[in-house]
Amino acid sequence: MIKKVRLLIALAMLTIFLTACGGGSSSGSAAGGQDAGAAGASQAENQQDAVTIETIQTDIPAGGVINTEGYGSLSKTDPTWQTAPQYALIGADGEFVFDYGAFPCRIELYDGIFVNGIVQDQVEGRSIGVYSLFDLSGTQIIDQTYDYLSFFNGYGVGITRTRTGEDAFEYVDDRVVINTDGEEVLTLPDGFNLEVSIGGGDFEFELRTWTMNYFGSVGGYGDGLLWVSTAADIEKNISEAQGLTKETPGILEKCNQIAWYGGPYCGYIDLQGNVVIPLQYYSALAFSEGLAAVREYVAPSVPIEELSYGANLGGLWKYINKEGETVFGGYTDASNFQNGYAYVANDEGKYGYIDLQGEVVVPMMYDAAFGAGDGLFTVGQNAGDQIRYGMVDAENNVVVPLEYDDISIFCNGVAYAIKDGTVVILQLT
Repeated sequence: MIKKVRLLIALAMLTIFLTACGGGSSSGSAAGGQDAGAAGASQAENQQDAVTIETIQTDIPAGGVINTEGYGSLSKTDPTWQTAPQYALIGADGEFVFDYGAFPCRIELYDGIFVNGIVQDQVEGRSIGVYSLFDLSGTQIIDQTYDYLSFFNGYGVGITRTRTGEDAFEYVDDRVVINTDGEEVLTLPDGFNLEVSIGGGDFEFELRTWTMNYFGSVGGYGDGLLWVSTAADIEKNISEAQGLTKETPGILEKCNQIAWYGGPYCGYIDLQGNVVIPLQYYSALAFSEGLAAVREYVAPSVPIEELSYGANLGGLWKYINKEGETVFGGYTDASNFQNGYAYVANDEGKYGYIDLQGEVVVPMMYDAAFGAGDGLFTVGQNAGDQIRYGMVDAENNVVVPLEYDDISIFCNGVAYAIKDGTVVILQLT
């Protein structure tokens, strides 16, 4: 059954706030060659001083969706979790670019390039793969492969892992920064040894040792800077703050907490490996449009072993410029700026949007937000036992009803949503 809805917003408003969300690409060769079953779009009516948003109901199954350069990156999960999640990519015409099963990882485009895995072998029922760069035809575009590869805004971090002992968990990670041609432009320095425990509850604890890279994580690239974190002084900081060491049982039972509870280690480096903004934050996001969101470390008031798993030791989020200066802040949650806007949350956990001057554009009154594109802002509101999503304009008028299970931003005039387990395509006309 075809469901057609036309939603009108003022053309003058849209013209002011219409912004590009990234380079668009024409649809690549369909890996599956399959029609996704789009029911078809209704014809747009020419209406003076108004824009129509048309909804196109498809029969494509999905549980989640993001918009990546105008394409819908879909995901669906086996409710029993007996099989791994599956991912697909569709175009605005409702046809698959890559059908479910074509690639093992979510497809997120950056200038028409994406990172994905190449399955090499099976070990005890698990797929073991390596990662490389692909284009929209599904062609691998560099010869190099990595044990892990993340890619963002023209640069990526590849990780190669070398086993250093007989134990499967004795290894050293080497990290390099690559560009879109696969050229290695920066090698991140080595670090130190750290013992942690994997397990908990009724599981038997087991010590596993590896050499951590000095830059333990690389979270994103933007405005010429890489977000990085390190845990190089974990033992020292734990000892000074709590009188504890890494041999203390309470520490070993919380291996995932060590990196965060040891103290502040997030900052920014340039592509020559120089530290530009010291590694001093508890959390940080990549720079975007001249600003980055960070938050300070707040020392716990109780010993680390008494903290609940996943306890939050970060302060309020603030935005800094490339000189490390605070521009504005005071948020309990924050995002990168995208198309001139970022979503933030107040101390009541309500979300809204701010502009690059820190001025509130959409009031903090919603239960969720995903981002802004083409002058429209995604928002979510609790509806019983789940959140329903839609969109508002810069005057907080509801443009897309808050009735969807998931929704993406608008990009290149198209957005994607999920309702009743299938994809709905939203198009600006």
